[in-house]
Amino acid sequence: GDPVSNRDNNKITSNRPKTRMRFFHPILLLSSSSAFLPTHSNRVHKRSNINNYGQNAFTGTVRQVKSEPVEETKPTAVPQTEASKREHARTSSFEDAQVIGDDLAAILTKSCDNGEPMPEEATLLLRELVSTTSGARGWFVSLLTNMDYDPVFVKPIDESFLSALCDNPEPNIKLMTMNVAMSTATELTHLANGNEDLAAGSRMTAIRSTILVEELMERLPGVRETFEALLSAVDGREDGDKEWMKFCKKWGYGPEQKDAIRRAVEPLLAKN
Repeated sequence: GDPVSNRDNNKITSNRPKTRMRFFHPILLLSSSSAFLPTHSNRVHKRSNINNYGQNAFTGTVRQVKSEPVEETKPTAVPQTEASKREHARTSSFEDAQVIGDDLAAILTKSCDNGEPMPEEATLLLRELVSTTSGARGWFVSLLTNMDYDPVFVKPIDESFLSALCDNPEPNIKLMTMNVAMSTATELTHLANGNEDLAAGSRMTAIRSTILVEELMERLPGVRETFEALLSAVDGREDGDKEWMKFCKKWGYGPEQKDAIRRAVEPLLAKN
């Protein structure tokens, strides 16, 4: 396969082949209007060599029924200073954000494994990355779909990670809500299609997303209100939140998917 970077001491130092177990995440289907496709899809991507900043992003695409590889995005110049690295993280495309997010998630995982806080440089990059919609999407796709990152979700969650989300309620509250709802609904779709492995990936994403929400439900203003709005759209009431009702209708969620989302959301609201 294409070589990817090896990390040593929280820095990318050399290139060598490495296999990563990553599952498809429905957030890959978000358009600029923050919309998901509910149907089963496959993701095909190509990944190039990653330099010492993780700059050269892989591109992913989604096709319904038939999947095809797509061309690589053209790599941009490698940031040379800490300020330029943070600027790049803040202005990154969705594709670049996935690579930066993958690097940061690996650093965060190592820190959690060692019982240490995330290094300051990485924390500053993460804050910039999750401050935009494309950056936050890339971060969540990288973090939630790779099995290697389980240590990040062992409580207590790293404070620098939680603080980065708290400092950027927009767009992260809505994305975290979608992460719970969409992975829950997508698991049912995969099971209905007989895709047990993909269903397991969606289940893992739902569990990880739920853990984050549990940590932030009372800490981050707006999280509880957003989940209450989502619940009102899936629990059968006629006067539910219009935005979330439109969301469910647009992507064809029927009674089964809505009930699954309801069963995922109600315990979150009841715990705190």
